Amino acid sequence: MRTLQDYCRKGKKKEERSITHHTAQRRHIILTMEVIGQKDTEMALKENFI
Repeated sequence: MRTLQDYCRKGKKKEERSITHHTAQRRHIILTMEVIGQKDTEMALKENFI
């Protein structure tokens, strides 16, 4: 999985695309939260975004 930093190295257009992808991932995690519950989602957020 690529990170925002990977895209930053390649220039602004890629970075913007990455931010859109990042937003989509967060939306997916928010939907997942309703299914699995708050605690698992917090763990997923820590693993993916910090």
